[in-house]
Parts: sequence; structure tokens; C-alpha cells
Amino acid sequence: MKNKVSERLKLKYVDSCKSQYKEFLQALEVNPTINMSGLYESEIENGLFIEAEVIISMPTGGVYNNLDIRNKEKILIFLNPEYPLIAPAVIIARDDFPFSFVPHLNMGVSKSKIKELNLCLYRGDIDEWFYEHGDMAFCDLINEWFSDLVNGELIKEDGFECVRISNSIGIMVADYEMLEQRIVNDTREKGHYILPLSISRCYAKVENGDYSAGGQHWPCILVFDKRVNAEYISDNLGVVSDLRKFYSYQSLNHAIQKYRNIYYDPNSQEPLLNNSIFIILAVKRPQQVIGNFGQFEFLAFCMEFDFSQNPHIDNCKIKNMSALQSLNCKITERLSGTQFEKEDIIVWGCGALGSKVSMELARMGYLSQTLYDNDILMPHNLVRHEIASEYAIGLNKAKALEIEIKSMYGDDIKVSGVDNSSFSCENMLNNGILIDCTASERNLNWSCMNNDIKNRFVRCEIFMEGKLGAVFIEGKNRNPDAYDMRVDLWHRAVDNEVIKNWLSQDTEENMEFHIGFGCSSDTMVLDDATISNHASIIPHCINKYSQLDGGTLIINYFNKDALENNFIKVFTIGKYTSWKSEEGWTIHCPSKMIEWLNRISYERTENMGIWFGHINERLKRFTIVDTYIPEDNKRSGGNVTGGIQRVAEKIKQIKGSTGGMIDYIGEWHTHPNGSIMPSETDYKAFEMVGKGNRPFLMSIIAHNNIGNWVLQ
Repeated sequence: MKNKVSERLKLKYVDSCKSQYKEFLQALEVNPTINMSGLYESEIENGLFIEAEVIISMPTGGVYNNLDIRNKEKILIFLNPEYPLIAPAVIIARDDFPFSFVPHLNMGVSKSKIKELNLCLYRGDIDEWFYEHGDMAFCDLINEWFSDLVNGELIKEDGFECVRISNSIGIMVADYEMLEQRIVNDTREKGHYILPLSISRCYAKVENGDYSAGGQHWPCILVFDKRVNAEYISDNLGVVSDLRKFYSYQSLNHAIQKYRNIYYDPNSQEPLLNNSIFIILAVKRPQQVIGNFGQFEFLAFCMEFDFSQNPHIDNCKIKNMSALQSLNCKITERLSGTQFEKEDIIVWGCGALGSKVSMELARMGYLSQTLYDNDILMPHNLVRHEIASEYAIGLNKAKALEIEIKSMYGDDIKVSGVDNSSFSCENMLNNGILIDCTASERNLNWSCMNNDIKNRFVRCEIFMEGKLGAVFIEGKNRNPDAYDMRVDLWHRAVDNEVIKNWLSQDTEENMEFHIGFGCSSDTMVLDDATISNHASIIPHCINKYSQLDGGTLIINYFNKDALENNFIKVFTIGKYTSWKSEEGWTIHCPSKMIEWLNRISYERTENMGIWFGHINERLKRFTIVDTYIPEDNKRSGGNVTGGIQRVAEKIKQIKGSTGGMIDYIGEWHTHPNGSIMPSETDYKAFEMVGKGNRPFLMSIIAHNNIGNWVLQ
């Protein structure tokens, strides 16, 4: 076999091969369009090289774009010593093959020293694909690649395909989208920028802005030219002269000299600064580059250059780096499938649950967040907090979360951590979504009393030793609000066994243990995976339900010991109507219930019933969730005398099912005459109400009006 590829690979003919390769040779033998002609080994790489010829079915109208593709093409198939765990690589062996006009090529063979261009046969993990599909399917894939080439299906009309670099020395991350915009806005047709670059253990990152000497950054020269390069990379890039085909190459030497004149310090003791420079070549393509957001392809290198000698650049060695776009909102949304307009987010409480919710939202593209917490991260928090690194110990939880999100997306995003668990109303007078993850009754009551909060309010809680997660998404204009929705949740225990078990169970003794610094550091015994399970549904709930008119209650039951019983349920909670009593109490009642009772009030004879609900004395609120009209009410002469049939049984059932959270809290009756003023009979009834410690609600309903009296 005589060609430049075989010379570079230093191939030598062999008569036989190891038995591990036999199955692939058998697949070649039965493939009618691939003819094997020899076996070889290389001095530079272990493994087997198979010389073969591919027979290509040519289109009747000629090869696409008149490419110089022949009906028989020589290839080398390389089998790695770890075959079949590593897929074969297919190298084109013709010296004058039109690589410059052919996409879907890899620069170098992965996991080897081979630098030859080879076919990109599969967009994903080719090793995994090969392991699943086998040798014969791989041979068919070779035929398919050449068929797509001659028929023009390799070259996509909607984008420019980059050559894939397999054996780079590292990764160079940058906001290439931002850099492209900088180039586009530049009035020059060609030029360069000297950019700051930081080097970590695994990769180099180009920072925003311009380089300045004496800081913590290394220099990186970006060279651009706005003329279009239509040809693909056709050679291995080993020295600078290999870049000649790109217009931006023409400005590279000038850029290096400019940098040398301004920044080179002959007294520097830093070898990297004295003998090398990082380079980015911005190459304009005829179409949008596939996988990018713009028309420039960015080629990254580390270039050997002795600044003391100032040599001609053409013979300087270059080492390829993989140019990768830094994480930004567009990439996040595309990968997450969340490409829609997003509201600002306020997270109240950045502990185990809140930190996960905030981070999950950030990973969906919610990058305008204000985070509130007044607590610091302590060592035990790392067990369940989204941040699990020691660097954050002692930092405020909200500030630490801000650092973590900005470490992913950079400092330009609108994420800020506030060292405070409470905040002024001015912070909330916007159209954002306020997510309460504090598990604080004080905060819940405060938020429900505060009429200045105009945001959509979401309350997230975990109950029942971690088994029951609840998400309360308030309705438009905070109706229903989170507290009324929680009372609704309690009432559902009447029909829901899980909620009933939660409200009736005793707290296990081992559910809390002391870790330090007083009672405020007590924490629930609960594994991180369970909290993550509950946190994972909250962003989806916000995406789907936060813009609805009514409220939405989502419960997530997760029992790690009985996974087959787990479930998620979604309940729609309608609007509530509220009234103020003369005694300063607020009465909240489902609007549909009061509409039904209003219709009853138009009947000629009075009727009456009892209220079921919950009394919150801190809020001074009655929340009504149900009513019962006794079947034996005596209605005659326009008046009603309340019955007792099944009343005691009903009270016992509801109170028992809800663990006492829902109780008999009052009574109502109608006035067919349309007046809500109490009659003498009503006043006598008021006097008969027991003067206990608990308030009692008496309501008069008449023709779309209601009067409420709280008796104590």
C-alpha cells in the first residue's frame, strides 16, 4: 500500500491478525460493496489496519456539486486493541480526496495517536452505537456515508458542518456568541482582540473584556476576518502554515507582533508566557454553523512561539483545542426544552428545598433571581443542600447559591443573594413569581396579611416525615391565597387516605436531632434524594400552572419504602369570596359555595346549615371549606328550626379525618326578605351560643348579600 497516509502511519503488511478481530473481517467478507485487500500494523499505534475498497453507486445525474468522488474509493479501517468496546475508525486513503468540500469528518482518531481525517459516521457516541448494532451494521454505515456524500445529503442546506477535533490537548471555553456579536459590531473588516484567559486544571476559559498585564489572567489573541471561507478543514493542523486557507490567518502575525510590542516582558520568568500564546481564529462560514448561534466557526489553539527569538510564525507548532461555547441562557433553554418567556423569580428560603428549586429553575433558563436567606451554611447542611462543597461553609446560604449559579453562567446574569429572610414590600412590587420555601408559619401568615405583595405566590412544603410534598400556587390577584389552599388540603383528608394518615399520625421521635447552636439548628432526618424528588416537580408546576386564573394544589406522595404506591395529584382550587366582620375578622369562603347558598336564599322559607373550616386567630381569619344542611331542618311559616340529623356524625367524621384541623366553626341561615340584619330571633340565637375560648361565626345570607358576626 503506497500513499501518504500509509507513510505517515508507518504501516507494514501482516499475514494474519488476532482472533478478536475475526468477526469484523467476516462482516467485511459478506458485505457486497466493501472489498478487503490487506491487513497492516502500524509503528505508531497498536491495533489492526484493514485496507479496503468501497464500491459507490453513483447518481445518474452525477456527483453532487461535481465533487471528485470515484466509484471506487480506498479506505483504511482501524480496529483499536480494545475492539469491540471501541468502534472502528474509517480513514480515507486517497491522497487527493476533496477533503476541503466534504463535511462530517473527524480530525484525528479518538483514543489514539492517529491524526488522520476520518469519517464521522454517527452524531452521538459511536462506541455505544457500535456495541449495540455490531459489525455488519457498521459496514452498512460506511456505505451509507459515501452514498449520502455523492447524493448531497451530507451537506446540509440549513447549516455549515464543522470538522470534529478528536485529539485536542484541552478545552477552550468562551462566550463565542458574545465574541461573534463583538466582531459583527466592529466596523473593521479584519482585526484582532487580546482577551483575558483563565486556566483551571481541566480547561481554559476566555473571560469577557480585554486583557491587561499583571493580573490573574493569561493572554489569548482572537483574530477575525469577515470574508467568507467556504472550504472545510482538509488537513491536520500541526503548524501555523496549515491555517493559510483561512482569511483570518493573514492577520495572525500582525496580531502577535502587536501583542509582543505591548505586553512581552523579556524579564518574565513564566515559561508559558515566554514560549507560547493561546489563539482563536474566527472563520466566517457561508451559513450558520451547526451547533452555534452564528456564522463564525471558532478554531482554538495553543501556539508555540519563542517571544525572545520572535520567529516567523509559519513553522511554529500549534496544538488543537476544542472550542466550546460557555453556558448561557440560550443553550440552557435549548437543552432543557424551555424556550419560552420567563418571569423574574424571588426565592424566599435557600435551604435544602429552596436551593434545589432555585438551581433547577436556573438550569431551565430562569436567570433573573433574587434569593433571600439569613442563615449560613454549616457542615451538616452539605448533606442535603444543593451546594455540597466545603468552600461554602460559613457563607450566607443565599450568597453561596448566587456564587454557584454565577459560576455556571458568569457574573452578567441577574442573580443576587440577599442576607435576610424578610424583605420590604418594594422588593416584591413587580410581576415576578415569589416562591416561599421557608417552611415558616410566621412567614406564611405575614405574606397572607400583606396586601402589598402583588406577585404570583408559590408556597412549597414537605410533610409526613418527607413522604408528602405540597406545592400551593396561588390564583390571579392572590385568590385563592396559600393559606386558604392549605386549609383546602386539610379538608381533602375526608376523601384522601394519604392526607388523612398524615394529619392523624404522631410525629416520630427520631424525626429531629440536635446539631448545634441552639434550637434554630435542629433539622429533620431526611435523605437528600427524597428532598430532590419533591424539589424536581416544583419548576414544572410553576411553568404549567403559575399563569392560571385559579389556584393549583399539587401533592407529591413519595414513600421510599413502598415505591409502588407513589403518586402525584393536581387539584384546581377556585376563587374565594371574602368579607370583613365588624369585629375585625376576615371570612373566606369558596365563591362557588356562596353562589349556591345565594340561590337558596331566594327560597320563600328560611334554611340553615353549619360551616366547616379552620380558624386562624393570628390572621383573624375564618376559612370555610364545606357546609352541611341537616336533613331534618324544620321549615315552615317562612322560618327554619335547625335539625340535628347526622350533624354530630358529620362533625366527628370531618374532625377525625383531618386530625382536628377542620372543625365545626359556625352556622348560617337565609333571610328570604333580602335583609341581612339579624332579627330578634337571631339575637336570641346569638345569645345562646356558648361563650367558649374559640370564636364562632354566625352568617346571614340574603339575595347576593351576606352578614357575618363573630361571637366570642
